[in-house]
Amino acid sequence: MAFLFKNPTSKNWQIGYYDNLSGKNRSKTTGTHDKAIARRILKDFAAKLQLQIDDAKLRHQDDHRYKFSNAFSLFLTQHSFKPKTKNIYSISAAHFIKAVGDKHLYKYDKFDGFKFVEYLNEAIITKPHVSKTLGKLSQNSKHNYSRHVHQIFNWLVEQELTKKNPVKKIHAEKKEVEIIREEDLEKIFIEMKQLNIKYWYFFLLKYLGAFRLEEVVQTAVEHYDFQNELLTILNFKGSKDKVAMVSDLREHLLIMPKPAAGRVFNNITLASAQSFWKRLMKTLGMNYHPHQLRKTRGTHLADLDINPLFLMDFMRHEDFNTTQQYYIRRNLTKAKNSINEKLFKKETEDKEKLEKVNQKSNNPT
Repeated sequence: MAFLFKNPTSKNWQIGYYDNLSGKNRSKTTGTHDKAIARRILKDFAAKLQLQIDDAKLRHQDDHRYKFSNAFSLFLTQHSFKPKTKNIYSISAAHFIKAVGDKHLYKYDKFDGFKFVEYLNEAIITKPHVSKTLGKLSQNSKHNYSRHVHQIFNWLVEQELTKKNPVKKIHAEKKEVEIIREEDLEKIFIEMKQLNIKYWYFFLLKYLGAFRLEEVVQTAVEHYDFQNELLTILNFKGSKDKVAMVSDLREHLLIMPKPAAGRVFNNITLASAQSFWKRLMKTLGMNYHPHQLRKTRGTHLADLDINPLFLMDFMRHEDFNTTQQYYIRRNLTKAKNSINEKLFKKETEDKEKLEKVNQKSNNPT
């Protein structure tokens, strides 16, 4: 691969080697006539040359033409993302380039992954025309950006545009799900029914099916399958999910007015639903988000000791860790009640023992 030789016209040792990139035999001087020193130089050079050869083998024949920005553009053209999803991918890619630079794909390594994580940990939230700093990124924002860049590289590996994924996902923050209080939930649906019955049907369906807002908007009559008790939902990724018609959901679907065909709520849009919800919150003096209806339903089902795997299927979670969040409050409550019960039992036993001791001391035999 590489060897030492002496040129008759020079006192210094020369290194001869084969250049894989050009396909030619080449040579370079060691700059010394001392053979021991020349051997050490040869050893270092041979190691570097081997790294170059290994690197060339790892690369796809066209890899040197793809920088991350070009590859990301290709990634977007090969996927039919909704604007919101496309936007989060674009923001994540922009953060990655800002953190480590727009390099050829084969040049990225695990150290670039570390730099990206370090960048996200130190990044400051900024908005156009806002002079003051808004603080650092939340743990879940960092998780989101790292997850999307990780997915981009996964796709590039699948397409054989690079051999490795340098980006590791940052763990999301595990926290208790924020739900709507029982008494507030009751007030919301009572007020909603009085204000506008069509929105009552709409949002109660959202709650009972634990649907996302856009999923309810897109619900069509053709998606109902009462025979098999299944409801088809177009999810936020554009694919279809099957949801079991549990008893209260099925009952609501049966009483809901619906057209002969097409969208069930053909006069409700995502914007109009959000606008109605905001007006309702203002009327009630509350500050809940409509997505909390989904989280509240999931938590209520968890409180009924629904099997976590069944709940994961009903909620259509991709990650089981997401489902487990709905059991945090219930498990904490159970733990608290169990501890309180045992503490009360111990206190009672201690009191009984103390009373017996006092009785014996007051009535010696």
